[in-house]
Amino acid sequence: CKKCNAPKPLRAHHCRHCGRCIPKMDHHCPWTRNCVSMTTFPHFLRFLVFANMSLWMLGTLLWQRFYSLWEARHMPAYLGPTIEALVGLALTSLICFFTTLALGIMLISTLKSWIFNCTMIEGWELDRHEAVLDRAGRDWWDITGPDGETFRFEKVEFPYDIGFFSNMAQAMGTPNVLLWFFPLAGNPSVSRDNKGSGWTWEENGFNRIEGMWPPPDPEKLRRAARPWPAARRNYGAEL
Repeated sequence: CKKCNAPKPLRAHHCRHCGRCIPKMDHHCPWTRNCVSMTTFPHFLRFLVFANMSLWMLGTLLWQRFYSLWEARHMPAYLGPTIEALVGLALTSLICFFTTLALGIMLISTLKSWIFNCTMIEGWELDRHEAVLDRAGRDWWDITGPDGETFRFEKVEFPYDIGFFSNMAQAMGTPNVLLWFFPLAGNPSVSRDNKGSGWTWEENGFNRIEGMWPPPDPEKLRRAARPWPAARRNYGAEL
């Protein structure tokens, strides 16, 4: 890594908040002050599942409370709840609604990452690659690298989607379904010998060779030949 000067395995990214490279980094969570990554993803997913279930239960109880108040709407006011209780009930309902909406969207996006074995950063890379492919046939197609050689930009399939069950088992660190949502279950660990778990990743074989992800960015390669600071990067080695 050019920022922390440490080995940078595949699917790892440098986090400016943590100040180091994170294996299979998804995003940096400001609420937990930690990165959602290979080693923390199972705990983050369990947190979202149980938090959403708790919010759904709270919403059910709040609905029952509002329904009982509506049923008693014709009774004298002094028999009903106080103004303070109604204000507290309204504030709790608003907070529950917006928190459920936010965590629900986060749960859906996390489940999508879990099922397709694609992190948020890799999703951005995939969108960028597809946007470049949509411009195929224009001057983006034949690119001259920083060494002056011309190469042809090609479509690269996302290689880490290895199957429905295999994706989920890899992310949770175990094929045992019963441990996936067990609160005290563990998490995948990074191998310490610079190979194996966290350093190498199984690919689905859809590309002509392994190791083609992430695909090169044509615009970055173009800028590498220009006389500005980006030219100091060794894009030839990266390609």
